[in-house]
Amino acid sequence: MKPWPNIRSRTPAVQREFRGVDRRDPFSLNAALSPDSLNTSSLSYPSLSVRPGYTVLGASYGRVLGLGSWKETELHAVFADGTWRKWTGSSWSAALKSGLSTTEQASFTNLKGGLSSISLFMTNGVDGLLYYDGSTVQTVSTAPSGINYVETHVDRLWGAVENRLYCSAYRDATNWTVINQDDADPFDTEVETPNGEVIDGIVASSDTLIVTKRSSIHKLMGYAASDFTLRRVTREVGFLGNNTATIIRDVIYMLDERGIYDYYGATSPDNSFSLGVQDCIDRIKRSSMSSSCVGTDGQRLYVSIPISSSSAPDTVLVYDFDAKSWDVWGGFSITCFAKMGNTLYAGDAQGRVLQMGGPNDNGTAISWYRTSVPYTAESMAQHIRIPRMWFTVELPAVSSLSVYLSKSDQGDADWQLAATFTAGALSTTPIYVPTSMLVGAQWYRYKLAGVGPCKVKEFAVEQHNMPIR
Repeated sequence: MKPWPNIRSRTPAVQREFRGVDRRDPFSLNAALSPDSLNTSSLSYPSLSVRPGYTVLGASYGRVLGLGSWKETELHAVFADGTWRKWTGSSWSAALKSGLSTTEQASFTNLKGGLSSISLFMTNGVDGLLYYDGSTVQTVSTAPSGINYVETHVDRLWGAVENRLYCSAYRDATNWTVINQDDADPFDTEVETPNGEVIDGIVASSDTLIVTKRSSIHKLMGYAASDFTLRRVTREVGFLGNNTATIIRDVIYMLDERGIYDYYGATSPDNSFSLGVQDCIDRIKRSSMSSSCVGTDGQRLYVSIPISSSSAPDTVLVYDFDAKSWDVWGGFSITCFAKMGNTLYAGDAQGRVLQMGGPNDNGTAISWYRTSVPYTAESMAQHIRIPRMWFTVELPAVSSLSVYLSKSDQGDADWQLAATFTAGALSTTPIYVPTSMLVGAQWYRYKLAGVGPCKVKEFAVEQHNMPIR
């Protein structure tokens, strides 16, 4: 038998790209991906950073049933105490409207529609069609009883009652009934499917109105009452609810029972971009899946789902279009999203309205972790030696970072704490990690776990592959 070769310093393997999570076979993943992570972010891509925090706006009035923005300048919320309120900049206003449903989800849209100025319209399927004109909330008495899922498209308001789709007259949000026998007339049509499902969502792109049921999608094309045409897109995919779809760069993104899909309009909805987090979708609590929601800040896709909770979402999946990867966030129970300007807002099951952004969660440091893929030699039959391993990070004085090592390819049973660091390593200074616990390993993983802001810029390792014996 040949003796072990002499170990000399070698050029280290260096990784400077850190992407999100992919929960498929870890041995098949690119080293930039993580099989398991929580509360990390690609906001500093290609470096690894901690997700943004949030600030709580004002007091709670019960579970947040819907968020909307009036003219992109004023945030509005419907709470489970049956009130509609606006954010004044320092507190929630007195109720603009009381006596609303305490359980039904609210949807919002903006339209001038023949009124004196742009108004914020709201429906919830119970309280009719309401609108805020800048000072008070009023009722549109001509709207169909039970109307829900209000949306704006081709200068009309749209909504649904069970299987029927309705729209107002052209540029007249208050006229849903008067027929003048011209193209400005109100319009309605039945959306039939063999299984008898009712409409559960409406979303408008730049040139198409998408109408969905739990297991089908339909699109309405045209610009006037005489040429509106409704066509079925698919009977295989639908929305979990009106709150589970959003539009980013004119592409519709939706949450279905079986996955997260994108729909470009010319082809069928596709979920290939979300297969890395399909495991999370498969673990959704079926009893509370209707509480899921989808939103965007204009740059990223946010999907809030219940995995552990039986009553409300507890996990947010975040897709970064630049890094083309997913992150998994926790620590809140988001039931609705709203974008106002460049800021993302979220309502949660505890009745809080959150302004997303900042270094912590309303004053509480964010806990996070990330595990690596299993590293091996060219052959899994070879043993490896790790003389040196280090990370280059930015670690503020308020933060801490721990590094764990494992000799197994998966699971949490054998993580061993290798080192803990606090109070500010410079970004140009390597943080060395003891590796004696990896002696005799055929593969190894590392796990970074921290509290507070941190940016990981580089992982480097000197790895020596032993001969197969």
